[in-house]
Amino acid sequence: MRGVVARSALVLSLLSILCGPALGQQPGAGQEQGEGPAVRSHLHFSEVLRLREGPPVRVEMRTWSVRGGVELDRLPMELEGTMIVQLRGGELETIIDGERRRRTEDEFWTVPAGTEMGLETEDDTATFDTIIVAEP
Repeated sequence: MRGVVARSALVLSLLSILCGPALGQQPGAGQEQGEGPAVRSHLHFSEVLRLREGPPVRVEMRTWSVRGGVELDRLPMELEGTMIVQLRGGELETIIDGERRRRTEDEFWTVPAGTEMGLETEDDTATFDTIIVAEP
């Protein structure tokens, strides 16, 4: 597991350099409540990366926008793996392994592979980035 975390940190650093300002984009910003879908995501990057050491890993990076007043039992993910999340804006409460936790803007957290993340938003739209590192 330590190797996956180290590779995740390396991949996150690499993606920050490669994608730069795209990480801070907020889809749906300025959108009124009730307009459009309750949950939107924008795929920034999805590739299999071959590292010098260890097996290749699939990395996917998305920006999510969840309208205010939404409750999700689980975030609709297409790829399963270790997930790194950063709340970019808004108010959000997560439910991971039955544990509820209020998240603050710019906070980072991880969701282990095989674990679902539910969430609830308050009155405003919450925007967050996810990076998933998984086996190809």
